[in-house]
Amino acid sequence: MLAEDDYSAFCAFVENQSLRHLRRYLDYGKRVRNGEGLRELQQWLGRILLDQDNIYGLEDKASAFEIGACEWLAVHWDELNHPDADPVTIAGPVDKVLLVRLIASQTTGPQRAALAQLFRERYGRTWSWVGERATQLESVDVIEGQSSTELFTRFLEHLDNFVPISNGPSSAEIETQLEQAQEREERLRREVAATTHRAERAATRVEGLQQELSQARRSTREEGELSERLREERSRRIKLERQARDGAQELERLKSEYLKLDSRLRESAHREGGLPMGELVEIAQLAQLDPQKLLGLSAGATPEEVAQARRRFAAAFHSDRTSQLPDWVGELFDQLLGAVNAACDRSHR
Repeated sequence: MLAEDDYSAFCAFVENQSLRHLRRYLDYGKRVRNGEGLRELQQWLGRILLDQDNIYGLEDKASAFEIGACEWLAVHWDELNHPDADPVTIAGPVDKVLLVRLIASQTTGPQRAALAQLFRERYGRTWSWVGERATQLESVDVIEGQSSTELFTRFLEHLDNFVPISNGPSSAEIETQLEQAQEREERLRREVAATTHRAERAATRVEGLQQELSQARRSTREEGELSERLREERSRRIKLERQARDGAQELERLKSEYLKLDSRLRESAHREGGLPMGELVEIAQLAQLDPQKLLGLSAGATPEEVAQARRRFAAAFHSDRTSQLPDWVGELFDQLLGAVNAACDRSHR
């Protein structure tokens, strides 16, 4: 039969084999469909499970065990579906072999029903197959059905001899577990309190950071507005500097033109002889000159030539050219332009 050292490997084989493999083993599924050879199958299963000479391996024993378990569960189907299931608690890891052994070891329907419900939740496909097998067994005599599982029951007794089913922890172990649970609860309570305190501090810190962020945003906005004003002021300053440079260049150009004009007037006066141009030309004396001499034209100048001369003097003595010069320059240009205009008018008479 099964040795104690092989029990863990045996449980692993039972846990991992599929329902399809189970049905094919010893033509179990075919025998069930035809309803023939099942008693012979039970004899084979008992021979494999109760093998004294270790002829069959663990995989064969695992398959024989699960088929025997399905047959046993099908025979006790009504008890396993008892309407009033008792609460059940299983200590430690649970596998298919343990569940079958626990169900078979119970003596009341409610206890078996509670364990069967756990079996159904964990091994649904196997449980459905057991239900189908139970339907087929409805026509079989109960005593005959129970006798077909006697060899499987003997194998369960053999397992109980060297791997007893635990009845659960002792009262001392329960007390120890209770104390440990209370210690864990107290430790968790302290951790929750500490976590709550840290969360409150974090919330306070977050609120402070939000205020700092709002202040930083206001500062950034104010700095942005200030930067914009500074950029506008810089643009105005650059514009004024450009205008000042342009004005200075225009002033230099007017000074140059004035000096050229003064030089031309002096040269013209010397050529014509008698033009009163001393250190300072008297405007009244210029106004008395002959128009052709004053305008720099030859005798008998045409009206078009007089008009051209008027435009040249007007461009040279225009008031816009003296806006950046002292006032006396503008007044002098106005007087000179007046004398020129008067000479032009006289030349038309």
